[in-house]
Amino acid sequence: MKGINMIRTAKLFLRCDKNIVNNLRAYYNDNCYQYVKPERKYRIKYNDEWCAMFVSVVAHLNGYRDNFPYEVSVNEQVKIAKANGTFTCDVKKVRQGDLIVFNWNDDFVPDHIGFVDSVGDVIKTVERNKDDTVGVRTLKKTSKYIYGYIKC
Repeated sequence: MKGINMIRTAKLFLRCDKNIVNNLRAYYNDNCYQYVKPERKYRIKYNDEWCAMFVSVVAHLNGYRDNFPYEVSVNEQVKIAKANGTFTCDVKKVRQGDLIVFNWNDDFVPDHIGFVDSVGDVIKTVERNKDDTVGVRTLKKTSKYIYGYIKC
């Protein structure tokens, strides 16, 4: 049920405008920041990339607290998930509402994150992706750009 709720919440922000994005940033700084490791405390700023912030806000809105990798850095989210045992590369273990991690630069460093909406022959996602808004993406589950997944 949590996975369905995460996707429903994420979809509420599809094609959101810059004012909503600024509200999401403020929400992160007011509500999610407190869960970030002390040595990594960073408040998201206006010009920062915001895919990691977006998944953090959606998780917080859905009741996740200490058991979520709150961060504004995708790479740091992956480090936290690996330490917690919630990171996987096995697409067979992935369910709706889990996080999908990408490496668009093909340099083995995770650099983008979103939500898994569905998994079949293709994976459908909801994520902060382009044009500074939230959108959907469909890609083959064998895509070389998929770095892995974080179980929620």
